[in-house]
Amino acid sequence: MIKLLGSTIIVICSYTFGKILCMRERSALAQSEAFLRLIRHIRLQIFCFKTPVSEIISAYKDDELLALGFTDLFRESFNEALENCGHRLFVDNETLEILKAFGRELGAGYKDEQVACCDYYTAKLEEHISALNKDLPGRERMLCTCALVFGAFAIIILI
Repeated sequence: MIKLLGSTIIVICSYTFGKILCMRERSALAQSEAFLRLIRHIRLQIFCFKTPVSEIISAYKDDELLALGFTDLFRESFNEALENCGHRLFVDNETLEILKAFGRELGAGYKDEQVACCDYYTAKLEEHISALNKDLPGRERMLCTCALVFGAFAIIILI
């Protein structure tokens, strides 16, 4: 009876862990899409109104970036705000590298150069996000399966 109860608890915990990992994957995708919306907004504000970057980001409202704390943390530089997001930032390494490269070039040129920079990084991020969207169901199945397999291994070892 105790072994059955322990096995049930292990299965429930491993299933829950798999679902948490899946939620983290979805959150990473949502954060990537929020940064894409931000870059598009920056481009529009620079192209149409020549607004300084600090004013653009401080006035920008996006639920995902507010939850992340990015707009609150933005003071001096885009990359500094990214680093200060810490453990709340779930984006993958490639997305992070694209965002950091964008942050290095942001505010370092004239209007046309900034618009071209935004266009370039928007295209790169769109391409990467579409690949992430395409792979998301497979990654979620893999994460849930791995969590359940590890739970099964734990049951086998403990019994």
